[in-house]
Amino acid sequence: MPATLRRVALRPELTPSLARLVIQKGKSVSLPLKWILHGHVTDGVAKHMNLAFFTTLCSSSDEDMGSIRRAEAWFVKIACTIFVRSNSLDRFLGYFSKHLTPSLVSEIVHRLTIPTLGFKFVEFTRDKLHIMNHSYWTYNMLLRSLCQSNLHSSAKLVYDWMRCDGQFPDNWLLGFLVSSYALAGRFDISKELLADVQCNNVTVNVVVYNELFNILIKQNKVGDAVVLYRELIRLHYRPVTYTINILIRGLCRAGDINEAFNLLGDIRSFGCSPDIVTYNTLIHGLCRINEIGRARYLLNEICSKGELAPDVVSYTTIIAGYCKLSKMKEGALFLDEMIRSGTEPNTFTFNALIDGFGNVDEANKIIAEMEEKRCKPDKLTYTILIIGHCMKGRMSEAIGIFDKMLAVGCSPDEITVNNLRSSLLMAGMSGEAARIKEALCQNLTLDASSKKRSYHESTNADIPVAVY
Repeated sequence: MPATLRRVALRPELTPSLARLVIQKGKSVSLPLKWILHGHVTDGVAKHMNLAFFTTLCSSSDEDMGSIRRAEAWFVKIACTIFVRSNSLDRFLGYFSKHLTPSLVSEIVHRLTIPTLGFKFVEFTRDKLHIMNHSYWTYNMLLRSLCQSNLHSSAKLVYDWMRCDGQFPDNWLLGFLVSSYALAGRFDISKELLADVQCNNVTVNVVVYNELFNILIKQNKVGDAVVLYRELIRLHYRPVTYTINILIRGLCRAGDINEAFNLLGDIRSFGCSPDIVTYNTLIHGLCRINEIGRARYLLNEICSKGELAPDVVSYTTIIAGYCKLSKMKEGALFLDEMIRSGTEPNTFTFNALIDGFGNVDEANKIIAEMEEKRCKPDKLTYTILIIGHCMKGRMSEAIGIFDKMLAVGCSPDEITVNNLRSSLLMAGMSGEAARIKEALCQNLTLDASSKKRSYHESTNADIPVAVY
């Protein structure tokens, strides 16, 4: 160690007399906080002591900078302890005023992991120490922690402090705040935050609006979402197709199909075009209110324009709409039309038909067609068939399908098992009911074992083995 650099390693057991000796030697050192709080250091000594920093006799070297960083870390710990344990901070005002900086405030807030303590500390620095230039990261950290703790009133005060300091949230923080207040039922604050940044010509990312629209729709507030959308349009906001799709989905779920089509009419005026998701959402909305004719007309319109091609979702939605109305002939004919168009049906398509027919014999024909198309039945397919056979009293067929379901690795859910076991017990087949339960338990055990083995094989496959 260079002769010019002298250090003294201080421990909690350092005595006041030793501290005096260090001071007499020209050192300003960090002392344990409990000496100050409990009066173990005399006033005369305390005047010469610095709670956080110590100086060295060397020039600004890397080692010296490291010492300062350690001293700052010690100061942060002291400040946290004082703030948490002291009943009155008035006697520490001079000390904090001398040494506290915005960057140290950020560190202290970070260490005060309880959001309310971080809030109170920043409030203390503003009210008592008049520190008004806190860092962006202090506000960012505090706002997020308060909102995550559902302390939105305190978070709003912090946001106001941030704005008083002349700072604006970036789009990441703005999006978080807008969504957080909306989820907390404070859509009014979400709008206030958006209006604040808009008035100051801050560009708001489209993701912020999209997330807010999604939240409002999930909360069944599609009316609020549309009103906000119209307000944004008046402010010259130019939406993208994805944004309009969110609103159309919400309107269709609410049954307001006409307003959804109004948005479809507006979309091109913004320089964007509807995509297949837009049309599929409208088709689904029409089928929800049993307007299958309008849905087919819309699909034909897509085909005639040639800009987009209907996909499996487009056709399956209409087939499911027919099945819902028990118009099985129309549904089957539309399946043929789907295949002729070159669109291959999937499991969801066939499940809609199987469920719609409600007839096990017809369902078996559809299963055969599925196999021809190399379309694998899923859990819903097997469940529909099992319940259908049970309702007709065909218990052996139901058991056979259940066994096949397990054999192909398709795990049944509670609905499937409970329906089958209940039907077997009612038919006086308690032995089979017990076997079904046992077979299910064995399958679950094998499935778990297979997953575990697969995990170990995948994780150990590339690990080199040392050979001794």
